[in-house]
Amino acid sequence: MKPTRHRAPTRIAAIALIAAFGFSACDSQPSAKRVAEDLVKSLPGATDAQRQCMLDKIEADYSGDELDKIGDGVTEGDPEAEAALAKFERDLEACRE
Repeated sequence: MKPTRHRAPTRIAAIALIAAFGFSACDSQPSAKRVAEDLVKSLPGATDAQRQCMLDKIEADYSGDELDKIGDGVTEGDPEAEAALAKFERDLEACRE
């Protein structure tokens, strides 16, 4: 039997951001940036300081257009968007160290 691999909460947030982008692209839903911020605010197991660090990184380093582009690219299978998503995940995860 294969060992179960647990995903880090920030990985879950990054994946949820992309999933939410797929749904919001069709409707008048919140922006990808707003979705990312809302997901960070509700991350289980993160401290208030860790959440604030993540929110600060999103605000300082990622525009709404950039997150939309990442989400769009990942849903289309763009390798550059996959790399950008991985960087986004690492940036958020750094707040938990």
